[in-house]
Amino acid sequence: MSNRIQLFKENTKFDDDLDIINQVWDFLCGNERTENKLSPNLTEEKAWNIIYYLQEYVPIFPDTIERCNDCGNLFDAEAEGGVSDDDERIYCESCIGDHIIIDDNNEETIK
Repeated sequence: MSNRIQLFKENTKFDDDLDIINQVWDFLCGNERTENKLSPNLTEEKAWNIIYYLQEYVPIFPDTIERCNDCGNLFDAEAEGGVSDDDERIYCESCIGDHIIIDDNNEETIK
C-alpha cells in the first residue's frame, strides 16, 4: 500500500506533505479554494480529528504536521514551531514568540 501512496505523491501537483494535508483540510472544512461540491463542511475541530486519525492510526499522513494551539493553522513541526515545556501545547512559528519566557539565568521556557 505504501507504494501506491508514494506514487500518488509523485504524480500530484502538491509541493510537500503540508500542501497535501492543507488540501484535505480545506476539503473537509468546505473552504472555497477546494472548489469541491462534495465537501462535508466540517468544523475545524472535526477536520483536525480526521487528519490526526490518518496520521496516528492508519497512518497515511506523516505525523510531523501539527495544528497550532493559538491560531489553528497547520504547520510542519520539523521545519518550524515548538512544543511547550510541559508537552501540552504546540505552536507554529508565528505564535511561539508569544509563549517564550526568558528567566533571570537567560534560559528559555515555552509556556
